Amino acid sequence: MNEDGNEFQVTLNTPLTIPASAVNCQAGVIQASVWNTSPNIAVDFTNNSFRFTTAVAPAGTYTITIPDGLESVAGLNSYLSGQFVNLGLPA
Repeated sequence: MNEDGNEFQVTLNTPLTIPASAVNCQAGVIQASVWNTSPNIAVDFTNNSFRFTTAVAPAGTYTITIPDGLESVAGLNSYLSGQFVNLGLPA
C-alpha cells in the first residue's frame, strides 16, 4: 500500500504467466471482493474517546477510550454498554 492508500498489492496463489514471445500484453480484474478493513475509530482520528456526565449513581464525569478498529453503530453500542456496566452504571 502506498502513502495515500489508493494502491494495494495482492499475492496470487498461482502466479500469472506471460509468454516470453508476448509483444503487447494486458491484464485486468473481472471480479474482486475487497472487504472494508480500514479503521473508522482511531487515536489518529481523535475519535476514540467518549466522555459523558451522569447524575445516576455513581454520578460523575467519565471518559471511555474506544480501541482502534472498524466499528459499526451496533458494535459501538455493545462496547459502550459493557463499559457502562463496568463503571457500575446501567447498560
